[in-house]
Amino acid sequence: LTDKDYQVLKAVPGVEKISAALFVSGTIEGKNKKTASGLVIGTNRDGVIMNPTPLQEGRYFEESESDQNFCILGAKQKEELFGKEPAVGQMLTIADRKWKVLGVLAKPQNDGSLGNAIFGLSDFIYLPEGAVHRDVKNCQINRIVLKTDYKHPAEKMLNTMTQTLMKLHNGKEEFGLITQKKGLALVIKLVSMAQALLVLIAAISLFVAGVGIMNIMLVTVTERTREIGIRKTVGARQKDIFWQFLTEAVVLSILGGGVGLALSTAICKLIARFSMLTPIITPVVIGMGMGLCLTVGVIFGVT
Repeated sequence: LTDKDYQVLKAVPGVEKISAALFVSGTIEGKNKKTASGLVIGTNRDGVIMNPTPLQEGRYFEESESDQNFCILGAKQKEELFGKEPAVGQMLTIADRKWKVLGVLAKPQNDGSLGNAIFGLSDFIYLPEGAVHRDVKNCQINRIVLKTDYKHPAEKMLNTMTQTLMKLHNGKEEFGLITQKKGLALVIKLVSMAQALLVLIAAISLFVAGVGIMNIMLVTVTERTREIGIRKTVGARQKDIFWQFLTEAVVLSILGGGVGLALSTAICKLIARFSMLTPIITPVVIGMGMGLCLTVGVIFGVT
């Protein structure tokens, strides 16, 4: 992608904001030689604003400051480099150059989906593109990011952009257009694959658990023959015996479900603490889980 592509796309009707993204390689080093990881991007003011995460500290750089050695940190990098200390005004070393921290983004709102995990909104560090062009060798435009007016038909805009870029690239499709719709489709595909795998694992686990309950009940009946005989002697009917053992099987399965629910809750909290994902446990999920436990208890208890 070139600056000519950028200028032409800027003129497409319906484009509200546009920014070039230049990927910068190199270590990110703060004071006391502390280092952090993240995706360093050279861009303009609109490129930072298009990140839906708001500023927590400081301010955005202005278009007139494009050639200044400023940077805007993500929340993750701020914590890794400065902890609880204020980061605005501090100096960083990126690609062997000094950059002054102008602002810090807040932690992204995590809705429990994979979106933030895949697109890593807390892992970006922004630099003014003019300063990147001047100070960082071998930098080029890796992405062009656009925000469009929803009132313009999306498909028509995509066709216009594709045809425009094809003309500039001599009819060669040396680029790809990625929309939120395509990104969402990729996320849904990944989630569907994970769900299918988890359903298979859960089905096997339920079957094994059911066989375990069935074996335990069989051993219980065998060992309690004398008790059953005494109960029948004092007037217990066949269905009374049946309901006794069925109740024991159901109680056993519900207790197992409760233990599994407690372990699941603990694991979900660990995932939320040490990763970008936030698993959500809802009353519906709890009800479905316990309902499955009850069903397994009844089916294999009767068997």
